[in-house]
Amino acid sequence: METISSSNRAQLTLRAPAELRNRLADAAALRGLSVNSFVLQAATREADEILKQQRDLHLSSADAEMILNLLEKPPEPNAALARAFARRQELFHA
Repeated sequence: METISSSNRAQLTLRAPAELRNRLADAAALRGLSVNSFVLQAATREADEILKQQRDLHLSSADAEMILNLLEKPPEPNAALARAFARRQELFHA
Protein backbone atom coordinates (compact mmCIF):
# COMPACT_ATOMS: atom_id res chain seq x y z
CA MET A 1 0.00 0.00 0.00
CA GLU A 2 1.33 3.44 -0.87
CA THR A 3 2.23 6.06 1.70
CA ILE A 4 0.01 9.11 1.65
CA SER A 5 1.22 12.49 2.84
CA SER A 6 -0.88 14.20 5.48
CA SER A 7 -2.00 16.85 2.97
CA ASN A 8 -3.48 14.13 0.74
CA ARG A 9 -5.42 12.36 3.48
CA ALA A 10 -9.18 12.32 3.85
CA GLN A 11 -11.08 11.02 6.81
CA LEU A 12 -13.41 8.07 6.37
CA THR A 13 -15.77 7.31 9.24
CA LEU A 14 -17.65 4.03 9.51
CA ARG A 15 -20.37 3.01 11.90
CA ALA A 16 -20.81 -0.70 12.47
CA PRO A 17 -22.48 -2.98 14.99
CA ALA A 18 -20.23 -3.89 17.91
CA GLU A 19 -20.23 -7.56 16.86
CA LEU A 20 -18.88 -6.67 13.42
CA ARG A 21 -16.33 -4.26 14.91
CA ASN A 22 -15.11 -7.10 17.14
CA ARG A 23 -14.85 -9.54 14.21
CA LEU A 24 -12.85 -6.97 12.24
CA ALA A 25 -10.59 -6.35 15.24
CA ASP A 26 -9.97 -10.09 15.67
CA ALA A 27 -9.16 -10.56 11.99
CA ALA A 28 -6.94 -7.47 11.95
CA ALA A 29 -5.03 -8.72 14.99
CA LEU A 30 -4.38 -12.04 13.24
CA ARG A 31 -2.80 -10.09 10.40
CA GLY A 32 -0.88 -7.79 12.74
CA LEU A 33 -2.81 -4.75 11.53
CA SER A 34 -4.92 -2.04 13.04
CA VAL A 35 -8.63 -2.24 12.31
CA ASN A 36 -8.24 0.87 10.16
CA SER A 37 -5.46 -0.67 8.05
CA PHE A 38 -7.30 -3.98 7.80
CA VAL A 39 -10.53 -2.34 6.59
CA LEU A 40 -8.68 -0.08 4.14
CA GLN A 41 -6.78 -3.03 2.63
CA ALA A 42 -9.94 -5.11 2.26
CA ALA A 43 -11.92 -2.21 0.80
CA THR A 44 -9.09 -1.36 -1.60
CA ARG A 45 -8.93 -4.96 -2.87
CA GLU A 46 -12.69 -5.01 -3.41
CA ALA A 47 -12.70 -1.60 -5.14
CA ASP A 48 -9.84 -2.65 -7.43
CA GLU A 49 -11.69 -5.85 -8.39
CA ILE A 50 -14.92 -3.98 -9.14
CA LEU A 51 -13.09 -1.39 -11.23
CA LYS A 52 -11.16 -4.12 -13.08
CA GLN A 53 -14.40 -5.95 -13.92
CA GLN A 54 -15.89 -2.72 -15.24
CA ARG A 55 -12.78 -1.87 -17.28
CA ASP A 56 -12.02 -5.30 -18.76
CA LEU A 57 -13.96 -6.69 -21.67
CA HIS A 58 -14.37 -10.46 -21.83
CA LEU A 59 -15.23 -11.98 -25.19
CA SER A 60 -15.78 -15.52 -26.30
CA SER A 61 -13.46 -16.78 -29.04
CA ALA A 62 -16.30 -16.50 -31.55
CA ASP A 63 -17.07 -12.90 -30.53
CA ALA A 64 -13.40 -11.91 -30.71
CA GLU A 65 -13.09 -13.48 -34.17
CA MET A 66 -16.22 -11.67 -35.36
CA ILE A 67 -14.88 -8.30 -34.16
CA LEU A 68 -11.49 -8.88 -35.78
CA ASN A 69 -13.19 -9.82 -39.06
CA LEU A 70 -15.32 -6.67 -38.94
CA LEU A 71 -12.23 -4.55 -38.30
CA GLU A 72 -10.37 -6.14 -41.19
CA LYS A 73 -13.34 -6.11 -43.60
CA PRO A 74 -15.92 -3.57 -42.45
CA PRO A 75 -19.34 -3.77 -44.09
CA GLU A 76 -20.44 -1.10 -46.57
CA PRO A 77 -22.33 1.78 -44.94
CA ASN A 78 -26.10 1.36 -45.11
CA ALA A 79 -28.53 4.17 -45.97
CA ALA A 80 -29.13 5.12 -42.33
CA LEU A 81 -25.41 5.50 -41.67
CA ALA A 82 -24.95 7.55 -44.84
CA ARG A 83 -27.78 9.87 -43.73
CA ALA A 84 -26.27 10.18 -40.26
CA PHE A 85 -22.88 11.18 -41.69
CA ALA A 86 -24.52 13.67 -44.05
CA ARG A 87 -26.44 15.19 -41.13
CA ARG A 88 -23.27 15.37 -39.07
CA GLN A 89 -21.54 17.18 -41.93
CA GLU A 90 -24.41 19.69 -42.07
CA LEU A 91 -24.33 20.32 -38.33
CA PHE A 92 -20.59 20.61 -37.77
CA HIS A 93 -19.08 21.80 -41.04
CA ALA A 94 -21.71 24.19 -42.38
